[in-house]
Amino acid sequence: MQLSQMQIDFLRHHWKFSGEFKFHRRLANYVYFSELLGKEVVLRLTGLDHRQIHEIESELHWMDYLTNNGMKIARPVHTTENKLAVNVPGETPFTACVFEKALGNLLSDSV
Repeated sequence: MQLSQMQIDFLRHHWKFSGEFKFHRRLANYVYFSELLGKEVVLRLTGLDHRQIHEIESELHWMDYLTNNGMKIARPVHTTENKLAVNVPGETPFTACVFEKALGNLLSDSV
């Protein structure tokens, strides 16, 4: 999915991204890599027809709780307004959230 300049500007306003948005994959969500405060992060875009923002916020609050209590999972990144997710307007609107990139290796099919 190609992000519009308006959507890019909207995302940069809410998270202060410093890097470009590099498309990674699409399964249930669109996933991009970018940079925020000198660290690589994951931007996840979810179609409004797939999940509502309150569902995504619930998931992110749970993940935030787990990371704050020692669980080693990808930590959600709050916006500049201290939100965990935002609805991004546009021709193709979606809900955006950001995660710190988890440490480890990518899974592969090779043994």
